[in-house]
Amino acid sequence: MEIATRSERSAKFSLQPLPDALTVFYMADMLRLACAALTHQAVAGQTYRFALLDTMLDATDKENLLAEPAVETYFHAYQMLKTMGQETETNFQRLKKLLEQHAELLAHVEQFVVVHVRHGLTVHEHVTLDYTRARNTRTALETLQEGVGVCRDFAHLAITFCRCLNLPARYVNG
Repeated sequence: MEIATRSERSAKFSLQPLPDALTVFYMADMLRLACAALTHQAVAGQTYRFALLDTMLDATDKENLLAEPAVETYFHAYQMLKTMGQETETNFQRLKKLLEQHAELLAHVEQFVVVHVRHGLTVHEHVTLDYTRARNTRTALETLQEGVGVCRDFAHLAITFCRCLNLPARYVNG
């Protein structure tokens, strides 16, 4: 675009697509990083400050940024992580639907994450936590077949999914 405007300075040419695309990119990337930060914060206790994030979140409606699949997906992932422990079902269900709709638009690494999220959603929808039915000999397959398990069974199931995808995974207790 810049080359065209240099060669034809008097031509009517709009540069508006550039800031529009940059806004979408920056918003999606900021939300992606905020999701990673919230996850790290939950695991490691490290706190992060995103100075412009609240302002940007306010702009999502005003600028109709949720019409962009990447922004909408990361927005609902962020909202789900931000409200963890509270009412997250709406954002969770919306995120699930968006991942199913737009998985092919995500980068290769993110598609890999979608596979894990889908497995996690499968577990979330088909396995119930029930301490009264704990059994230390339950396999990952039995957890799926029986639809019930304890924390250890959920961990074994996650490890099994990772190993099926050739990801190294190990169980650590304590």
